[in-house]
Amino acid sequence: MHKSNESLLSFALRKGDKELLLETYEKIYNDYVKLVSFSVSKYINDNEMIKDITNEVFVSFFNNCEKVSNSIKYYLMVITKNMCLQYLEKNNKLVNYENINEIGYLDNFESHINYLELVEDLKKELDEREVNIILWHVIDGYTFKEIGKYLNLNHKNVNKIYERAIKKYRSRKENI
Repeated sequence: MHKSNESLLSFALRKGDKELLLETYEKIYNDYVKLVSFSVSKYINDNEMIKDITNEVFVSFFNNCEKVSNSIKYYLMVITKNMCLQYLEKNNKLVNYENINEIGYLDNFESHINYLELVEDLKKELDEREVNIILWHVIDGYTFKEIGKYLNLNHKNVNKIYERAIKKYRSRKENI
């Protein structure tokens, strides 16, 4: 029977078997390294930095794996996004995202914006879950079904949260 990475990790942590834990880490790394690297490459164009951040993501995951409450994939994607944002903030990089106009952010602006400015602007108006759903869908291109899997929600619920968040964000921006 095929066990999920989540159940393997949970079992290895409960058992406290270092060899089993290392095998589980290796399996998780092999299963997700390409996804993490690809996700980093959406934010950063430097190949060496992509490798460095990808490795940092897994080090952080392995150091905090007992905190994984949802899916490992979701947790890794959150770490990836946060590390990329830290890098972008530290290096004051600009990011080009044509899809951001979908949320009304770029009306009357250029398509090159500081990603962190967008995130901070969204956080002023929306809760963290709403911000994440918008960014994952608009920026990272995840479907509502994929986001639903990460959040353990039905894709229709994710779609409703997304639509309400967009409306809330736009209406508050218009009232300023």
